[in-house]
This record gives sequence, C-alpha cells and structure tokens, in this order.
Amino acid sequence: MNGFQRTLGLFLFMLLFVSLCFSAEDFNRTLTVRVGRTDADCDIESPGKTLLMFGGSYEFWYKDVVSLGPYVYFSQLHGGPLHHTSSTPNFRAYIAGLDLKARFRPNWKYTNIEMPDFFIARIAPYVNVGFGGIAFDPLRRNGNPIRYANHKYDRKAGSAPVWGAGITLFSRMGVTGDIGMEFHSVNSDYLDGTDDARVPTTIEGKKGNDEFYTYYLALTIGSAKPVTPAVEVPPEPEPEPIIYIEPEPEPEPEPEPIFIPELYVTPSVQNVPYSEGTTTFDVKSNINWVMAETENWFSVTPVSGSNNGQLIVTYVENPNTAPRTGQITVSGSDIVRNVSVVQQARPEIVFKKDVSLQIEGVNFKTNSAELTAGAVVILDKVVRTLKEFPEVTLMIEGHTDSDGSDASNLDLSKRRSQSVKNYLVKNGIAAERMETSGYGESRPVAPNTTPAGKAKNRRIEFIRTD
Repeated sequence: MNGFQRTLGLFLFMLLFVSLCFSAEDFNRTLTVRVGRTDADCDIESPGKTLLMFGGSYEFWYKDVVSLGPYVYFSQLHGGPLHHTSSTPNFRAYIAGLDLKARFRPNWKYTNIEMPDFFIARIAPYVNVGFGGIAFDPLRRNGNPIRYANHKYDRKAGSAPVWGAGITLFSRMGVTGDIGMEFHSVNSDYLDGTDDARVPTTIEGKKGNDEFYTYYLALTIGSAKPVTPAVEVPPEPEPEPIIYIEPEPEPEPEPEPIFIPELYVTPSVQNVPYSEGTTTFDVKSNINWVMAETENWFSVTPVSGSNNGQLIVTYVENPNTAPRTGQITVSGSDIVRNVSVVQQARPEIVFKKDVSLQIEGVNFKTNSAELTAGAVVILDKVVRTLKEFPEVTLMIEGHTDSDGSDASNLDLSKRRSQSVKNYLVKNGIAAERMETSGYGESRPVAPNTTPAGKAKNRRIEFIRTD
C-alpha cells in the first residue's frame, strides 16, 4: 500500500469518527469553495506566473472554533522562464490533491475584531495544519514532452506537512469568506519531472523534496451561524409612586359564534351492477335533513336524520338490456343535494354459477357438428357476455336425441361441444376459460318419441364453473 492510499484510508476513518459525533448540538458543518493561485518551489524555480487554483472543503465544526474536514483542489505548476529556450529548462505540471486538515479559529475578544453594526460583523484569524496526498503529471519541458530514461516515475505522492493561516470575515447574513495561504511539502523530488541530480548546473534550484504555495479566497455556502448585532437595553425608568389603582372593567362577553348550516352527500354518483344488492351514501351535516326518492326499483333508508348519517340503498336486478338511473334528494334548512344511482344493463345472456343454462337456437346441421347460421347469431351474444365478464369460466356440454347408436351419439355430442368452443375461441375468448364434454343421448330433457321432444334433446348447455 503506497503513501497516497494510506492517507486516503486515514482520512476516511477520521471522517467516519467525526460523523458519529455530529448529532451533538454543539457541532456544525460548512461547505466552502476556493479560488486562488499556486507557486511552485522546485528544482526549477518558479517565474512568478499566476496559475489558477480552485477547490473546496467540507468541514465539521465544534462551536465554530475547531474544525476537521477534507479539502480537495486542482491547479497547475510552472517553473523556469515564461518563454522557454533550449538552454534554460522549464516545466509545466498539473496537480490534484486531497488533504485532511484541522483548523483552529479562536473566539477570543483580544484576537477578534467585532463590528456588529456593519455588514462584516466580525473578523477572526485562523491557522490550519494537516496532511494529504496529490496526483501530479508533469507534461512538457521546453515545449517537448518529459521523458524519463533512467528513473521509474511515480505520479502520486504524500503531502506532509500541510499548514497555513488566514482570516475569516463573518457577515450578518451568515455567509463567511476566507483570505489565506497554505504551504505543501511534497515527499517527492519529481514534481517538476526532475531531481536535483538531473538539473543542469546552469540552473540555481533548491535541493531536496519539492514544495508549493497556494494563496486563496474562499466563500462558505454551508450552515454558518449569522452574527447577531448587539442590542442595547435601555435602563428601566424609576417607578412612579402608586396613589390609586382603578379597578379593571369587567370583560365584555364574547359574541356568540355564527351558525352556518352544512349538508353534504357523497359520492355524487354510485355505479352498481345489474344484479340485486345494496350501496351507501354518506351524509355530513350539522342540521336535520329528510330524504326523498321516487324510483320503484330501489328503496332508501332512513328517510330522515340529524347531523351525520348514512343512506342505505337496496336495489333489485335490472331486467333490461339498457342501464337505468335513479335520483335521491336530501334537503334541510333550504339546502338541497341530489345524488344518483346508476345500474348497469343486464347482459344479453346471464350465466349463474353451477346452474345449467340451455340457450335456445344453438343448432347444428343434421348428423353434423357444423353450426347453423342461427346458432352463430346466438353464440355471438355469448361472446359479448364473456368479454364483458372476463371472470366467468364455462363447461360446454353437448347432448343428442336417441336416433343412431349410443357410440355415434356420444361422439357427435363431443364434437358439437368442441365446435361451440372453437367458435368462441375464434372470436376472442381464451381457450383456458372453457371445457367441453359430451353425453350423447344419456341425459334427455324430453321424450324421444316425438319430433318435438327429439329437437329439445339435441341441445348445448352452458354451466358456469368459476
């Protein structure tokens, strides 16, 4: 594990420790952005060119005096003359760094300048110290890429110590700004792409590890606490001598609250199925009310009430193939509310559970399983009903009269029930919703001694099974 990884691991451990303590009320946190410049102090001397540095920090404060947090920054270093020549080396390097630093900002009256009546209400000095790591990349020297013929170059290094100082400006709005500088000592002599042994004798550079300085302005956009201006409390006046105290007048009685009648019936419409059943409406009221309805296919109770209540509507089965609507009126104290009951239309064909339904008109050609034109019309009604009620499943039973042998009649009844199922599947009904069976001539519903009786026995029956 290299130095940079050890630095990062220690930073994460300390950040976790501070986070666990953050719930204490004396703790605070701030988020800060920074801009400034960076100067290199390497084997190749800096020309004094201003290079942009930008970064930020996230600090955990204890009573706004001591903080601990990570600092991240990005910058560029430059060394040598601004305009390179073949005889005078220079370099340009990009750096990215991560530091963990502690900051001490005393709140002593002898070190702070207090100006509570101004926008900048307080000026306080601070110092910080810490350590970190950087990743760097020297790119060019004298306009050419840097190459290392005899040295394996490491582009990461530790940075210790890191120290600095500055002042913080506190505004009355809670926003703070920093003005400061920092010094970074890098445990590498290759920040400029060379060490002191590789620098030509014509260059007067430093010996030992490389260093750099940053000068910055910072703005805090986190939860800094605003500075409250001092408030002068005037002295209390001398009490006047008490001569006579007037008795307090009797308080006037509070006016009676104005009564506003209310009457609401919800919902405004109840949709109910075609079969018989019950539904309800809720009455919210602070008055007496009465109910009125004129329909003969449902009844409502109660017919009157006081304050909140509930109307229970009992309705009968709809015998029509069209929906129907009934109205209920609730009134009281000049307030009238109308609500409606809308009942669905009765389907063309009604399947009842475990009840055999024989539909007139489902006929076949003589001694055949082929449906007649009249049977198709009837089965189209079955299709519409099954699509309207997708929960319904059916058993389709086929029956014949006594003409022919038992075996041929049994086979014919099975083929006819399967023919009905095939037609329903062809028109959009899922096959798994239907089963088929055939009973031949074994279950007559009329004597087979007359043509009319035989016609009744040649039939298809539907039994609801869901």
